[in-house]
Amino acid sequence: MINKNRFKSLYFALAGLTLGAISVFAAPDIACENKTFDFGSRKDTEGVKHTFVIENKGDEDLIISKVKPSCGCTVAKLSSKILKPGETANIETNLSLKGRRGKMNKPITVYSNDPDSPTLMLKLVGEAVSLINVSPTFLNLGSIPVGKIIEKKIKVTLNGDEPIKVTHIESLGKNTGILAELITLEEAKSYAINVKSPVDAKEGYFSDRLRIYTDNKKTPYVDVSVNGNVTGGLIVSRKNLILVEKSDTKMSRSFQIRPGSIKEFKVLEALWPSDAVESEIRNLGPSRGYHITFSNIESSKSLDGKEIIIKTDAAEYEEIKIPITVRSPITGS
Repeated sequence: MINKNRFKSLYFALAGLTLGAISVFAAPDIACENKTFDFGSRKDTEGVKHTFVIENKGDEDLIISKVKPSCGCTVAKLSSKILKPGETANIETNLSLKGRRGKMNKPITVYSNDPDSPTLMLKLVGEAVSLINVSPTFLNLGSIPVGKIIEKKIKVTLNGDEPIKVTHIESLGKNTGILAELITLEEAKSYAINVKSPVDAKEGYFSDRLRIYTDNKKTPYVDVSVNGNVTGGLIVSRKNLILVEKSDTKMSRSFQIRPGSIKEFKVLEALWPSDAVESEIRNLGPSRGYHITFSNIESSKSLDGKEIIIKTDAAEYEEIKIPITVRSPITGS
């Protein structure tokens, strides 16, 4: 019997039919009563299993060509690819929550020959709750003036049904000098980690990874990334200038001098080793410092080993020297 609520096409017959005659085309009709499964809150050591039921409510065979999860954490298995009118098929899904935290929304796309709905979207939604909640999972210590120590805290909350203890912390970085102190707020429930920036650190970026160990076999540790930038009184965008030898080409190169621990300063002069090169100094404002451009540069071996000198009125930065290296265009050495 034709499904009168589902006409795929209506048209007037042109050949051998009376004007106004109606032709009805039968077609498959894919349907799923519950397209979204909310699994609530589950531990990140568990998995989520659910079966979606697909039905063909149309008048022709429904052919399911593919069932595609959004990521590798979800597996979907179809019981039958061809469904006759009125038949159903199961899509068994399995979502792994291992290593995942927070709200989950995992779509599964079902591809079929339904002309109106060639793709049907199913969803697994819920929340993965970790036995160990760490906030933040990425700690940025920011810009740290030379000689100053910055302190920030990491919060650790334990959510196990059985008591879990944080036993110790380990720095996985190579000689970064980051200090981490474990503080017990409530035994087997909450802890704090006091993180201090490196003492006597040199200028530049640093990164480390702190490993927080527990006595739980399912989640023996959690890692937290830590980074920062140790800045001097003034921050120079280039520590050195590398050029490739090109005697037939004129070029330009730019630098920026920004405030570090010294907030107020002036760039007085920017000197290139050759008088033929022109320099331009632009004041970008108190927070951005100065932009310096050298133009009409002829990159020759005669510049190799020489220095650019930038003069400022800041104490200990009266002369900022930037070495120049000129490499061969063929060997790069």
